[in-house]
Amino acid sequence: MNSHLARPQQRTFLSGTSFRPLLREPLLHFFILGLALYWLVAMVEGLPQQQQIVIGAAEISRIKLAYQQQYGVEPAPQQLQKLIDHYIREEIYWREGVALGLDRGDEIVRRRVAQKYAFLQQDLAIPAPPGERELRRYYQQHGARYAEPARVSFEHIFIAYGKDTDSRVENLAAQLPSISLADSQALGDSFPGQTAVVALSGKELTRLFGDSDIVRAAFSAPPGQWHGPVSSGYGRHFIRVTDKLEPRLPTLAAVADQVRADYLAERTQAQNNAAYRELRAKYQVSVAVDR
Repeated sequence: MNSHLARPQQRTFLSGTSFRPLLREPLLHFFILGLALYWLVAMVEGLPQQQQIVIGAAEISRIKLAYQQQYGVEPAPQQLQKLIDHYIREEIYWREGVALGLDRGDEIVRRRVAQKYAFLQQDLAIPAPPGERELRRYYQQHGARYAEPARVSFEHIFIAYGKDTDSRVENLAAQLPSISLADSQALGDSFPGQTAVVALSGKELTRLFGDSDIVRAAFSAPPGQWHGPVSSGYGRHFIRVTDKLEPRLPTLAAVADQVRADYLAERTQAQNNAAYRELRAKYQVSVAVDR
């Protein structure tokens, strides 16, 4: 009998056949893959993150155009590179400032961003041009907007303010009925504006003489005879109305371009308002009562 007993073969956990099916388990593969991904994400998050800044052809064209509008010439290559570097610096500072919340509470930044958004909305709300029927209906609804105002033409004799203004006015008033227009002009002072006013509206007369009695008298005085004296900011005047044009409504053909522009502006505003109401509905706003 052999004195050396055969030692039983030692089997480890990894060498045994019982572990082989476990290596083929999908759940184990998923667990190992998850650990690897977790380790990779942890490594990436530990690294400093970089943001991407892209200066495309459109942005370069905008930079060049802004320089050209300011200085009248395109920037030289060296100058353009400096402008691009400056833009990149501004962009970095802007992003870092926003990250710190420096844009919040700044009235100028707030207003500027709101304006840019409003311009963007207006660009998106360009209405279709009106047809002939729509244009005529709009013109009929807003005819008063296009009515030509009353206009008046007159000549005037001017007496400047001074120590003897009243006596000169009285003497001139006594002579006017018996003298010609040419003679009457020689009796007055030199006026800094027009001595013969031709077909001006009330607004135009107000710009010329100010809001004064001469403007009102020009539309109320009977034509063909001297009227006055009436005052303005310059002095005293005698006026003789030579022509009056009553208010009139021009034909649509005469004002079609203006009517079309007004129609498109009104439709654009209506679409902008509708877009704002839709946007406003997304927000719940509460305003504290000022006590």
